[in-house]
Amino acid sequence: KKDGTVDPETLRENMNKETTLVSIMATNNETGSNNDILALSNVVHSFPKAFFHVDVTQAIGKRDLPYSSIDLFSFSGHKIHGLKGTGALVLKKKITLLRQIDGGDQEYFFRAGTDNLPGDESLALALDEVTKKLEENIAHAKEISSFLRLELEKNDEILMNSPLEGSPFILNFSLKRKKASVVTEALSHEGIYVSSVSACNSKGEPISYVLEAMGFPKERAMNSIRLSFSQENTLEEAKIFLNALQSILERTINR
Repeated sequence: KKDGTVDPETLRENMNKETTLVSIMATNNETGSNNDILALSNVVHSFPKAFFHVDVTQAIGKRDLPYSSIDLFSFSGHKIHGLKGTGALVLKKKITLLRQIDGGDQEYFFRAGTDNLPGDESLALALDEVTKKLEENIAHAKEISSFLRLELEKNDEILMNSPLEGSPFILNFSLKRKKASVVTEALSHEGIYVSSVSACNSKGEPISYVLEAMGFPKERAMNSIRLSFSQENTLEEAKIFLNALQSILERTINR
């Protein structure tokens, strides 16, 4: 769909009785578009062989989700202030996975090797922190993202890409006449770190395939900037960013 979400009926049209697995993001990592997980789950489970996996990396601790309607979900720890390299795959008991690596049986026969106990502990602590303060963190992020959206929309050089009903933890916009890569680098010299493409695709062509799929022109998809927030960011930091961005846009020539 044009708002970056998956349409349940389009999903239904692309499934058949032999479909065994559907994997979808709960929240898009570039635009913050929130998929209707319950509606998508209902479609998937109307096909008898299909299981539903959801990538909740950008959603866990940031929005309510119908976890009981999901067969498997996975997430990365670093998005909730856990250690990098940590993460989890959670699945219903009725699902049996093939082991990844043959060898020892100490990890429930799923893989050989010793578990990363410090990483597991950091992940558990981080998960506990973000889930017990879910509503508070959402309200805090909404205050920052709403303020930034309002101010950015006043600038004629900027086009907003994130939908209004998307995640308050992500804000994506495009520059009309400046290169996003130039502005991103200039911001980094000010101690402000934003991204112009997904880190997962930063080695490829500097263009957002997500924005292209949403129907935006190539030029707009090539010059997008993503802001992401956490419970530790402040409104004062948002104001510092706006001042720095305006200064950079005023002095940066088209390149």
